[in-house]
Amino acid sequence: MIEISDYHHDRKILFQGTHQTPEPRELYLGTEVECESRDGDDYWNTDSLGSGLLECGFIPLFDPTHDGSLNYGVEFVSYPLTLDKWMSVKEGVVKPGFSQLIDAEMRGHQNNDCGLHVHVSRSFFHHGNLDKRFWEIVGNMFIIMEQNWYAFANFARREANDYAKRIMSSAQRSQLKSRLKGLDYATETRGDRYRAINLQRAATIEFRLFRGTLNVNTYYATLQFVDNFCRVAKAASREDALEMDIMDIINFRRYPELTEYSETRKLTTNNNPIVSMATEE
Repeated sequence: MIEISDYHHDRKILFQGTHQTPEPRELYLGTEVECESRDGDDYWNTDSLGSGLLECGFIPLFDPTHDGSLNYGVEFVSYPLTLDKWMSVKEGVVKPGFSQLIDAEMRGHQNNDCGLHVHVSRSFFHHGNLDKRFWEIVGNMFIIMEQNWYAFANFARREANDYAKRIMSSAQRSQLKSRLKGLDYATETRGDRYRAINLQRAATIEFRLFRGTLNVNTYYATLQFVDNFCRVAKAASREDALEMDIMDIINFRRYPELTEYSETRKLTTNNNPIVSMATEE
């Protein structure tokens, strides 16, 4: 059986990238993969599943953790890896691990409670203290996401919810551009971690919008999208951010998984979602 740890218990963080020790300016991505039993029971947690996940290296790359928001499920919390490192473990670790979970009748996308949360390293955006430039980059993220909300929701396969709220209210969005230009992002995001972009963690920025998945290509398209989004927001001026659409993110660095997934979701601009949120990945 899988030994499931307490929620957010202490675990030594092993950064994996091109260097032996974490590099502050590297962009590391860590994920929380939530999944539940299809039949609403705990019979999925067998000796054979635990052995299989250990054998392919899925554990300990992912730490099985309890999560109170799940029913008969588990949250797999990964180490932080660079995107290149994530690509190197796709076929040998992540793909067979996801396949074994699916064979054990675990579900991600099909269970509405399950999310895929992606954490990125804050140090990629700043050195030392949180300076003015950091908040400018965060502002770019909010601007790009809010102005392209329907496209982001389409990509994420779900709209905002109590665990991943939109950044602004409908009244605030009525004057989006003028308000976003002068928004105090440090104040606006204080005290609430249940945002589509969560800034409450000291070492990471967390993207909470994405629906859960055990589809390996959807998972990798999401990692690639978040990596591109962070790099675009960091490189953009405020004027650039105000004019961007989702294709600027998707095409920033081209990846087969991201391109194919975006075509499947019929993503081109910030149109109302064309593909049903309930559609299989």
